[in-house]
Formats: sequence, structure tokens, C-alpha cells
Amino acid sequence: MNNLQRQSIFSIVLALNLQVIDPVLALPTFDGGTQLASATPGFPDKLISAKTVVGYFNNFVWGDYFYAVIRTNRENRIFLIDGDEDCFLASHQRVKLKIRYEQLQRYLPQAGGYQSVYVISNIQTDRTSLAKWRRSISPAKLKQCRLLVERATK
Repeated sequence: MNNLQRQSIFSIVLALNLQVIDPVLALPTFDGGTQLASATPGFPDKLISAKTVVGYFNNFVWGDYFYAVIRTNRENRIFLIDGDEDCFLASHQRVKLKIRYEQLQRYLPQAGGYQSVYVISNIQTDRTSLAKWRRSISPAKLKQCRLLVERATK
């Protein structure tokens, strides 16, 4: 996929405000690593709102960045992956998730400026949370988790 195609796909995702009915918005280019999408130095994130949604992990998609697709009872929601949330989600497929997220204005060089994105800040299941999981996961288990992420990426 060339840069113009990626820019177009990214523009579509942004134009839809990262809420989609069809989650297959990008062709996979998964390379086995996690792409961190945190704020660009010199361009701080700007918090718009913080909300919660309940749903189930569906899959991941690659565009210029890495996204998780969460299926709710009304729609599919797309969240930008900032860190190891992908491993937690891949490890909790078919489990009801309560996702706390922030809508941010984030500077994205590929999009040419600040764009509205949704970033997961916490995930809870009936048995655990992202925070507890992060404290308990070993580096070896985290590495194994990458295989689950790769399988869940379309």
C-alpha cells in the first residue's frame, strides 16, 4: 500500500470520527511489533472528553496507525492503540469489556495536523482490569501475546 492510499484510508477513518460500521478500513501490514501512537514531542495531546463503552473485542486493523475494533450493541467503535492494550484485548476475546477511553486532539504527522482520536485509558472485565494485568504480565508472556495480536489483525 502506498502513502497516498494510506492517507486516503486514514482520512476516511477520521472523517467517520473513528466510528464505523465496516471495520475493515485498512489492509494489514502487521510486522510483529507494536506501533506506539503517543503524542508527538512539541505537540501535546488535548483532552476533549472521557467516556465509557461496553462491548466485545472484534479485531485489529492497520492504517498509518494500529487500531482496535470493539463491537458494541449499537455499532463498531475504533480505538487507537497506544501501548500494550492490544495484548490485553487479544487475550480477552469473547469477554465482555468495559472500556474507559479519552477523545483527544492529537497531532498526527501523517494526517497533517491535529485530529480527533479515541484512546483507551482502561479496560475492565468481570475478573480483571488492564491495570492489574499490566502489573502481573511477565516479559515472556507479553512476547507470546504478540502472536495472539497477529492472529487478531485483519
